[in-house]
Amino acid sequence: MTLAHQIIKHAKQQYPKESCGLIVDGEYIACKNVADKPAETFRISHDDWQPADVVVHSHPQGLRYLSDSDRAAQHK
Repeated sequence: MTLAHQIIKHAKQQYPKESCGLIVDGEYIACKNVADKPAETFRISHDDWQPADVVVHSHPQGLRYLSDSDRAAQHK
């Protein structure tokens, strides 16, 4: 299964919550979203967190672009 298919499969499994995960050395690692409002935002569980190449999350309401908060978080 391709990386994109793994990410999409995880997002569908987590709907209506935002899915989140990490890409580490080219592998997708699905993570638990422990945000207070997981349908609106995400926070990766401390148990799942590790240094990663990319942080991935879904926008279950259909936004296919970076939100303002996504853009702000990129600079932290």
